[in-house]
Formats: sequence, C-alpha cells, structure tokens
Amino acid sequence: MVDGAVNALALAPDGTSVFLGGAFSRVNGSAARNLARVRLSDGTLVESFRTPAMDGQVFDLELARGRLYVAGEWRNIAGVYRPGLAALHPDTGALHPSLRVTIAGARRNAQLGVRKIDVSADGSRLVMIGSFAKVSGAVRHQLAVLDLTRWPAQVSRWATGRYEPYCIDIFGSYVRDVDISPDGRYFVVVSVGGAEYPKLCDAAARFELRTSGLQLQPTWVDYTGGDALLSVGVTGEAVYVGGHQRWFNNPYGVENAGAGTVARRGIAALDPLNGLPLSWNPGHDRGVGVRELVGTGEGLYVGSDTNNTGGEYHPRLAFFPLLGGAAVPPVNAGVLPGDVHLVGATGNGAPGTDVRARYFTGSSTGSGRNLGGMGVNWRYARGAVMLNGQLYTGWSDGKLYARSFSGSSVGPRRAVNLYRGRFGGEVAKLTGLAFDGGRFYYTISGQRALYYRYFTRESEIVGAERFTATGNTGAVDWTQVSGMFASGGNLYYASRADGRLFRVGLSSGRVSGTPTAVSGPGIDGVDWRAKGLFLKAN
Repeated sequence: MVDGAVNALALAPDGTSVFLGGAFSRVNGSAARNLARVRLSDGTLVESFRTPAMDGQVFDLELARGRLYVAGEWRNIAGVYRPGLAALHPDTGALHPSLRVTIAGARRNAQLGVRKIDVSADGSRLVMIGSFAKVSGAVRHQLAVLDLTRWPAQVSRWATGRYEPYCIDIFGSYVRDVDISPDGRYFVVVSVGGAEYPKLCDAAARFELRTSGLQLQPTWVDYTGGDALLSVGVTGEAVYVGGHQRWFNNPYGVENAGAGTVARRGIAALDPLNGLPLSWNPGHDRGVGVRELVGTGEGLYVGSDTNNTGGEYHPRLAFFPLLGGAAVPPVNAGVLPGDVHLVGATGNGAPGTDVRARYFTGSSTGSGRNLGGMGVNWRYARGAVMLNGQLYTGWSDGKLYARSFSGSSVGPRRAVNLYRGRFGGEVAKLTGLAFDGGRFYYTISGQRALYYRYFTRESEIVGAERFTATGNTGAVDWTQVSGMFASGGNLYYASRADGRLFRVGLSSGRVSGTPTAVSGPGIDGVDWRAKGLFLKAN
C-alpha cells in the first residue's frame, strides 16, 4: 500500500521488482519518500535500493543505459542541487555521475520541473518536457534533447522556439507528454493550453529527432480546437493520443468543430506521416481525460479517470489487443517507369471524354493506347491520383470521388467524405492533383501557387489546413498546369500552353531545381494536356 499518488512505474532490470515514482512518503508502512523499488511478489521494499532524499515529487521514470532516469519537481536530490532531472544507480539509488544537467527558468504560474521524459531505443537521446526555460545555460523552452552518448550527458544542438509563447494565462507550462518512435527517428509532444492557433496549444506535434538546429519546426501539427491532450504513445504504425478532446483536424475551430473537423472522442490514432486521424475510432468517456497510453507487443493499454472505452465498461484501465486488429496498409502511389494515364486528354484536338495510357520512363516515352471512357464522361474530372487500387478524381460538382481501376475498367464511384472542409470549395477548380509523402499537391485555376493538404489513404481524410509549397516555386507558371503527377522525388506537370511535360524536384512541400521539359509535341510528338494525370497503383 502506498500513502500517496503514484505517477510513474518502471520495471527493474531483474524483472521481479518495479520502481514507483510519485508523491508519497510510505510504502507498505516503510518510509520511502516519492521514489521506491518494490518486489512484484509481495510489494515489499527492495532494501538494497535506498531512496535518495528529494524535496519534491516524481513525475516520470525511464530505465536505460543501466541507469534510472528520474524526472519531477524537486530542487535538491541526494543532497545535491539538481532540479527536475537526475540519473540514479538502479541497484543502490545513488546519484549516477553521467547526468549533471540543471534546469532553470520556471514558467509563469508553474513550478520549476520536468514533467515527462523518454529515451530513444538505442539509448543515445533523452527528450524532456516541463516547466523550464534553460537547460545547463542553453535556452530550451519547455522542450530539450540531451545527448546521452557524451560523458557527462550534454544538451544537444536541438532546439525549437515553438513552446516559448504562452497559451491562456492559467497554463504556464502546457506540455503534457512525449514519446519517441520505436525506430528513434522522431518524437511527438502533446499539450493543453486552449485554442491559441498557431501556437502549439491543445495540439499534437511531431518533431524529427535525428536532426540539429536552433529553430527547428514540427513536421506536422494536429489541433483539437480547444481540448486538452494529456498522453501520447507512438508505435510503428500509429501515434496514439489521449485526453478529453472531441475533435482532430480542427483548424480553426475554437471550442467548436471547424471546417474539415473529424470527431475523435477522448482517444485517437494519428497517421505518423502527417498527423491526420486514422479510421480507428473506439471512443472514450472524456472526464479529465486519458492520462496514459502504453503500446506493447500485445496491444495498447489505456489509463484514464473514466469507466467506458469503446462502448464497453472498463473502469480506469482498458486494453486494446493487437490480435484481431487490422494493420495500416502501406501507401502504394505508383512509380515510374510505367503507364501514365491521361484522364480527359485534351491535347491533339481530343474531345476530353476518354482515358489514354502512355508508357513513360521519366525521360522518354513509349507506345500509347486509348482506353475509352469506360462508361464515364471524363470531361468533368478535375485532377486524378491512384492509391492502393483506388482512383481518386476531383469532379466539376466539387466532390472528390473514389473508384476502383483495373487498367481497362472502372468500378462505381463513391464520394469521399470531406467533412465540410474547405478543400470541397477548391475541388471544382483543380487543374492538377498529385500525391507524395502523405500530401495532396494541387493547382487551382487562375492561381499562381502550388498548394498541398495532407491526405491519409487509410481513413481517406483530407487535411483541414492548406499549405503553400516553398522553394523554387517561382520557376513554374502554375496557372498553366493541365494535369500533374509525382514519382521518385519529382513533380511532373503538363503545360496547358503547348502540351509539354515538365519535371521539377519535389520533397516535403518544397520545390527544387529548374523545370525541365522531358516530353512534348516538339520533342517526341506527345501532347500531355489532360484533366488529370495518374500512375496506376495496386
């Protein structure tokens, strides 16, 4: 029995005992203030582990590199001024000399401390969040990364200014949880703080761990629109997040469902590539919220202050087994060399009602053939992308349709739910549509920009937020696009002016290099103008 709150657990190296961290003073009648090691068999203290004196509670524990990393709200530990973070010998409880960093600069209305930590699987990096502005003298607002390969550990050259601004006044420090991906490539931070867009309040944000810089930006951000996120658990296929949120994909709703908003009550799974919600949607009673998410090889454990999860009674603790679940399929977008399909081909005097196929390597063309309309009048198409056997086409009625495509026939169309998002107001004006890296890239009639929105194939959700591609975008006249597709780190687009097909570099929302004409009427006799271009993808 523990006479206070237990905030964190960590299995000891022997597998027969466990570390407890929290705000307590006794365990089963024996003195152990805020930190203890107890036997799993009977809950008694492991006497060889001597709890170091500390003047504040423990929030988190991580066992890595043969050390017990302890995070919390103390100033002094084991007689040493080392606020918020320390490394201990897991067998004895003595301070470990490998970690000597100090934090400073408590946030307004918040006590100095470290709320959560995580260590990468290879033991090289520790990510820490909490109420601080500096770590060992380096400016690090609420989020810092330590290099554990150095002796002693050093503050790495990884920093972002995105958690420096304040959210609403009652939240001085608003970061609540952090988790590193199993492969150590990235981590996700979740927060509270109110709907304060574009600040990272009430949001989940992915950051790349294997990079460096002092003004790093998140890879993606998903906003709830004013509801707190309290926990995150990253697995290989999904980013699980919990709190008392009602929605995701919510720019720019403030305590309401904004345009494009998707309902995800209490718990959600996000696409690691772009942060959009996956289709998994069990639902969870909101309460204060889901406070803990732990992914294991058997499934996902969910800890909260409420009793109902997935429509069933599971008081405070629920478990979602992997057995019987469905894996998220990898996205197949088609690659060159292969057949490029011209939807509603308009070049060479074509009426624009059929689909034509032309073999293309990326630099040279092969034979072409007319597939006919296959029962569809493609004159009304507005851009085309094929992913995992589904052909997505914008349409003149402002809807995005999906249908199967075998290479010679198409299935019945179905409308993709755009959740009343702003993309629905753009679809009828599309002049080109392409997919790459979890993004729909597109051009709009008369507009001099290349836009993109995130798109998740598994749930078919389109991002509520529109972005403009950066880089060498001025080298392309985007008003003249007449169909486009992406492959191999390049964007290919047809020119409405003369039917030539151009190639330009494209990666993560950035255009690079000088556009190069690779085919066209004056090059190889092929006119590429169409309502949409796509590569077949099973």
